[in-house]
Formats: sequence, structure tokens, C-alpha cells
Amino acid sequence: MPQKNRRRKHKKRFVNPKDLKPARFRREAVPDVQLEQFRDDWRAASQYQETAFETLESDFLRDATADDRFAAWICFAHAMSRFMEQHPETTKAERKSILSCFLLISMGYSRPENIDEGLWQYLIFLSTPQAAIDS
Repeated sequence: MPQKNRRRKHKKRFVNPKDLKPARFRREAVPDVQLEQFRDDWRAASQYQETAFETLESDFLRDATADDRFAAWICFAHAMSRFMEQHPETTKAERKSILSCFLLISMGYSRPENIDEGLWQYLIFLSTPQAAIDS
């Protein structure tokens, strides 16, 4: 006798953001090799964003795809370093905006309206593994 598809349909419902709670920890600790790399890259980016290292580490420990998140973080941190090497004349405010763009790119978002298409494509290129090899 064929089995019924028991998948439930979930209704869309409003969730009050005030009711959201952090996910449970999925890992006990960040592996030492990753922790060292993560901390070094955070130091480079921390002057352009206000997130405390402990907050990032806590988010990482809760993440269901922590290894993917770590790889994305390393990729955009290196992209940010390459951008700053190639464009040392940029201001702190511009660098903060560029870091935000790398975060958006790493999460698959489309280009914000206030960012030039050519710059966006350049930042996408910088955030690829090929750009890291070429630099």
C-alpha cells in the first residue's frame, strides 16, 4: 500500500521580532585553527563594524552551517583586505560601506540601489576564490 505524503503545509504567520530567541548552541567551541583565523580577520574588519568578537563567535557556535559561514567570513575578510590594498585612498566611511557590500554579497543579496553596478561587480569578483589566487 503506497504511503501518504505526510508533509504538513505550514501557514505563514506573523512573528513578533521581540519574541525571537537565539538558537541553541550546536558546537561547544570553535576549533583552534578556525578561531585563530577568525579572530585575525575580525581584527582587520572590526574598525569598520561594531560587532564584538564574542557576538560573532556565539553566532558561529549556533549556526547550523558553521563551516560554510566560516568560509564566507574568511572569503570576504580577504576580499576586504585586497580592496584596501588596491584602494588605500578610501575613507573609513567608504570602507565601512564596502564591508557591508561584501557581507551582502556573501549572503546572496542583490546590489543596493546606492551602489554603482561596476563597483558591485568588482566587489563580487574580489570575493571569489579566483581573485585570491590572482592577487
